[in-house]
Amino acid sequence: MLTQIKFGTSGWRAVMAEEFTFVNVQRAVRGIARYVAAQKAKGARVIVGRDPRFLGETFCSMAADILAAHGITPVVVPDAAPTPALSYAVISNKAD
Repeated sequence: MLTQIKFGTSGWRAVMAEEFTFVNVQRAVRGIARYVAAQKAKGARVIVGRDPRFLGETFCSMAADILAAHGITPVVVPDAAPTPALSYAVISNKAD
């Protein structure tokens, strides 16, 4: 059964392995990719970041692959970072 994905002021609010799962990450990133691709057909770039929780690097890699499959260049932040740093990365990199 699919769970509702809830976003708060600092990103996705979910319990790991309950709401924050591989299936839900795929659902969320596909939705984001479709939206970004509809707004900017060519040359879109999206920052992909994570917090330090379990499997964060795996989730980032999966998100990057999904974005790339939609023709979007993923800009992966290599280390765990807080939401404000990722927000700044969007602005400073002029990402979509």
